[in-house]
Amino acid sequence: MDTADGRGTVYVYVLDGGEWVRTATIRDPWPAGDWGGNWGSALDLDGDLLVVGADGATAGSGTPGAIYAYHRTAEGWDEELVGEGGEGFGFGARIDDGTIVAAASSGDREATFWVFTIADPGWIGTPIQVPINQGEVTDWVYGIDVDGDSVAVATESGLWIGRIMPIG
Repeated sequence: MDTADGRGTVYVYVLDGGEWVRTATIRDPWPAGDWGGNWGSALDLDGDLLVVGADGATAGSGTPGAIYAYHRTAEGWDEELVGEGGEGFGFGARIDDGTIVAAASSGDREATFWVFTIADPGWIGTPIQVPINQGEVTDWVYGIDVDGDSVAVATESGLWIGRIMPIG
C-alpha cells in the first residue's frame, strides 16, 4: 500500500544479468484517496499475463471486490477488468495458461469459485460450486490454484481437487 495516497502498488521485477531489476510499477486503478478494497490482496504472474485481486469492499457498503488482468506489451501493462463479485471476491486469484481462477473470502457461503477464460470481446466467467457432502456446513473458498485443466480449492472444511471441464 502506498502511504502517500492510500493506493495499492504492484512492482514487477525481471532477473537481468544476475540482478533483479524493477521493470514496471502498476498502481491501483481506484482514484487517489479512495480505498481500493485491498487491491493486490491476490497476485499471480504467468508469462505476459498478471492477475491482481482486490478482495475488500471499496468506499461504500456492499461494493464488490474485483479481479484485474494486465497484459504486458512493448509499451507497458494494459489493464482489463476481469470480473466483480460480492464482498471478498478476489481474495484468491491465480492464472495459468490464460485461465484465471478466483475466489471470495467472505460474502459467499456457498463455496463457489470462478473460472475465467479469455474470449472475444473479453473474459468469460463461470461459477463452480464445490461439491459438499450431505450434512456439511457450506463455507467460502480460502485458497485456490490452477494448473492447466486442474484446480485445487481449499475451503473452511476441506480440500477439493478437480478438473475444469470445457463449456459447451
